Amino acid sequence: MIVTRVDRALSHPVEQPELFQGQVRMQPLYRPDRDDGESELVAVFFDAGARTKPHVHDTDQVLQVVSGSCVVVIEEERREVGPGDFVQVPRGAWHWHGSSGAGPACHISIKLPGRTDWGASLRGWESG
Repeated sequence: MIVTRVDRALSHPVEQPELFQGQVRMQPLYRPDRDDGESELVAVFFDAGARTKPHVHDTDQVLQVVSGSCVVVIEEERREVGPGDFVQVPRGAWHWHGSSGAGPACHISIKLPGRTDWGASLRGWESG
């Protein structure tokens, strides 16, 4: 049995900062040893106003907000969500997510292994 907790002190800077705007840190919670359909879980810590660039996953993604206020934008829909909320982003959907800007935020990303297309259109992402 492995027990862990979401803790910013255990996080590290993102490996590809060009895929984010603002300061973002990640804490791997669970990464499968094999590509056999097991989900990966990563705590993502966003400083106020920090966010991902638009992207598309080959698999569904679930975001569970742990702290702060997060914004999730999918296609033409924008939602602000808070601690305890879960957001399901369907596979193939253009989206981005991060802090709503009111302060820092953290969510857990839950998804199956698969390709992420970071070359998705910005579609007005620059304006927030």
